[in-house]
Formats: sequence, C-alpha cells, structure tokens
Amino acid sequence: MQRIFLVLIFLSLFFSSCSKSEIGGNRDKEVLELVRKFTNSKIEKFYIRSQEASKDGEDILLPSPGISLRMKEDEALDLLGKLRPRLEEWKYTIFLTGYDAEFEGGNYNAFYQVVIVYDQDKYELLRKIGTSAPRYNIDTDSIEKKFKQWEEKYSSMRFVIIDSDSISALLMDPPKNPKQLAKEAYDFCPDAVEQNLGSLEEMEKMILEEHLLPLWWD
Repeated sequence: MQRIFLVLIFLSLFFSSCSKSEIGGNRDKEVLELVRKFTNSKIEKFYIRSQEASKDGEDILLPSPGISLRMKEDEALDLLGKLRPRLEEWKYTIFLTGYDAEFEGGNYNAFYQVVIVYDQDKYELLRKIGTSAPRYNIDTDSIEKKFKQWEEKYSSMRFVIIDSDSISALLMDPPKNPKQLAKEAYDFCPDAVEQNLGSLEEMEKMILEEHLLPLWWD
C-alpha cells in the first residue's frame, strides 16, 4: 500500500512538472517565446499560499493557473516593463509578488516572482495573494474596496505588484487631483510615506510623474 502511495506521489509530481508551462490561454506558446527573448530564468508553475496553515504551522502552497520566474528585483521590474504592453494585448496579466531579501557576503539582494496569468481579474488576484495589513486592521476586502473607490474617483488602474503586505498600481489615465489621491493613500497606508517615500510631496510626485501608486505596510 505504501509503495502504491509513493508511486502516485511520483506520478503527480511528474505530470505537474510536464504541465508547468501551461498558463491557460490560447497564446501560451507565444508568451513563452516572448519571455525567452529577454530572460533565461527558470520558468515554474505559479503557486499561491493557502489562507490556512498546515497543522505544524507551515505554509501550504496551492497550484494556480500561470507561470512564475524568480528574478532579482531590478531584472523583474525591467521584464515587467518590457512584456506588459504585449501581454495585455493578448489578455495576459504580468505582475510581481513574493518579495524576498537575502544577505550574502555583506551584500543585500532582493528578489521577486514574476507571474504571468491569463484572463484573470486583478481583484481576483488580490484575493488569491491575500494582501493585508494586520497591524492597521486592514484586510484584503478593505484594500479591494479602497482601490475600487480610487478607480471610480481618479483613474482606472493595473496592479503591477501584488504581495502579502504591498500593492503597487499603475494609473492608466492622467491622474485627476494627484494631491488629493496622495493624501488619501497616506491616510490608508502611512508606512508607504513614512518608511519608504519620505514625504507626501514625493507620493504626489510619484503619482503625477510615474503614474504609480505604491503602497506598503510594515
């Protein structure tokens, strides 16, 4: 019985690895070819963390349609910028998640998972990742509600970073009243200013010049 169980595990892992390049769209092959034009990083299946931990407290990873590549932060951002326009034409979404920092030999290296999925709503992805700020009693639903309000009030948005404690959105239209948006963003996420950008003016500048709204909770 134990042998049969081990064989089933092996077969499961085998077929999982064989299908790891499947994203779920009708242009997956072209997407993979496009990715390979810019990077040789290993392409893996996309996994999300379950909202429930295992009995021993370890994270449970669940497979989700899509692919991911672990890359250094600057390389990940560069790849996102190069691929996003074409992928959006094909109804694919690219975003960064899984921020990780390593200290080795006195050097600091930051990494992201570059994720590509097909035809998935950005708020569905937000819920899958489970972005939240427990220290401020802000849950995923609150973040979704706030961004929907901002989209209605200021500009449509694309999420370019969706992580457990951070979310960055690209404003797709010329931002209306960036000063007011910066103030509302600060009220909702003070850490983004106090521990990252440094001032409300810098947040406003980021919105106005980069069309980017970066939120991060400590």
